[in-house]
Amino acid sequence: MRKLLIAVSFLVSLLFIFSCEKKQNFALDLLPQKDLVHAKLVDTFTVDLKTEPFTHIKSNGKGEVFFGSYRDPLFGYTKASFVTQVQQFGYPKFNDSCTVDSVVLLLKLDPKYTTYGKPYNPVPVYVYEVKDSLKPYLTYYADDPFDKYASNNLLGQGSFSLYEGSRDSVMKIYLKPSFGQRLADSVDYYFYDDNAKFSDRFLGLAITPGPGFYDAAIYRFTFNVDFNHHSNALQLPHTRIVIYYHPDTLPDSSMSYVLSITQLDNAHFTLFEHEYSGTQIFNPSIDSVTFLQTAGTRIKLDFPYLYKLKNQVVYKAELILPLAPPSITYETSYPAPETIYLLAFDQDDSTHTPILIQDYVNKKTGEYYGAPLIINKYSINVTRIVQGMINADTALSSRTSYYLMDYNSSLQLSRAVINTGKNSVPAKLVLTLSKY
Repeated sequence: MRKLLIAVSFLVSLLFIFSCEKKQNFALDLLPQKDLVHAKLVDTFTVDLKTEPFTHIKSNGKGEVFFGSYRDPLFGYTKASFVTQVQQFGYPKFNDSCTVDSVVLLLKLDPKYTTYGKPYNPVPVYVYEVKDSLKPYLTYYADDPFDKYASNNLLGQGSFSLYEGSRDSVMKIYLKPSFGQRLADSVDYYFYDDNAKFSDRFLGLAITPGPGFYDAAIYRFTFNVDFNHHSNALQLPHTRIVIYYHPDTLPDSSMSYVLSITQLDNAHFTLFEHEYSGTQIFNPSIDSVTFLQTAGTRIKLDFPYLYKLKNQVVYKAELILPLAPPSITYETSYPAPETIYLLAFDQDDSTHTPILIQDYVNKKTGEYYGAPLIINKYSINVTRIVQGMINADTALSSRTSYYLMDYNSSLQLSRAVINTGKNSVPAKLVLTLSKY
């Protein structure tokens, strides 16, 4: 009989080991695999989830920016503006005396991105000059107000919508010729021998849909293009600024000069605004689901009954987080994120800086692993966290809180509706453990 029990335990252990995706195993190697045969019990515990506002996320260094405004039937209105440096493409070579005829800003839509909202409804575009110098080594946050960076100098305005079948669309906005004329006139007086000096004089652009919100769409534009390696900048489909001018001695001629806003060392970041009034996002009576949105909300986790598990060894702890049915979340039109992330926060830290949980950090690359969406749910291995809570581990302070949120290397506009422990298809914590 004893041999039979050992064999059954061994088979159960194997099922737990191999039922996870490779990236889901990032916290499994906490005990030797041979010790799993001693597991005595599999039990399920309640998990408490709560939606909280959270907009203070790092927005620069992501490789892309968002622009536009849309209305989500559950999450209300969202607006995205962005700020970017302007950099030179080679040394400016204007004639001694020339006149700028026009300046065009071109923003190429990322064709790989699923646009949120109604892309055939036009959204206004306002382009302002930045009022202070931007630095790529500084940190910029998504909840900063637009006016913090934008001056009162309106360089141009227009509107944009995505026409059906045009996945290769480019936003085209005419800027004031005086913007380009200022560059042409200053070449004789300022030596722009590097981009740092250039960017200190031509500070950048701040682009917004303007005041208010719109039932249109939010678009993504990819930056971080190695612009200098292209032989013919004018033929590029990438985002850029083109200055058209003519020498005063040749009034019928036309020449052009390109400015880049997509180079690898360019400072750029997105600013998000949300309008949740009229929604149920923070309604305390809604306790069967929680709401996760990039640069808008996060979900706080609590494991209320772990105190009952004193003197227990946890062989595996799996947090299972089902999504609410697509029929009530509009997920077909507004897909949930492919990956969500579990992070820790020190409740005494007024900067709200997330703490990376080392079990989820790739020691070689520094990549922070998240939980992929598989068959309408997320699963996260929280073995070390749970064992630390049971043991009252000093490394896991009672002042530490755990949250689900977006922490991707690339900024993603997404949202998810995740069931709580009070749902008929509940979020839950599944433990494999034994006493010692």
